[in-house]
Amino acid sequence: MSEEEYREKKPKSLFFLVKTTARQEQNVAALVERKVKTQALDIYSIIVHPELKGYLILESPKSSVVDLAVRDLPNIRRRVQGTMSLEDVERIIKPKEVIEGLNPGDMVEVIAGPFQGIKAQVIQVDKERRELVLNILESAYPLKVTVSGDYVKPIKKGS
Repeated sequence: MSEEEYREKKPKSLFFLVKTTARQEQNVAALVERKVKTQALDIYSIIVHPELKGYLILESPKSSVVDLAVRDLPNIRRRVQGTMSLEDVERIIKPKEVIEGLNPGDMVEVIAGPFQGIKAQVIQVDKERRELVLNILESAYPLKVTVSGDYVKPIKKGS
């Protein structure tokens, strides 16, 4: 079966937001998964994202199926009215590039490589090559190094 045939036969998916007790998202997702398997409900995916504290995203063709899946489960508050678009879900779950938010003058900590654990100040950002030129703050003299953008985490914004 080709991908086009599959898309035509598959019912249109909608994404529903379900409010849960804070820090119980993983437990609720496991309970929903078990209920979906035992009752053979049409829930295609369950998304637990660390940035969405207190919420789950369920993919299903109908809201009534989501209501059945979460009915009588502990730590479920309610299903949020309305649906989310696929673009909204992609924007939430797509990892954000650390280097996109960095500017010269920002403070970072190197989290990988030979300078791991060292604090530095961003001197230059090369977004094409995904590299940063850093001034290592813990050295006795000005030490500039070039590291990958994946090797740093922001500490605070520069002035």
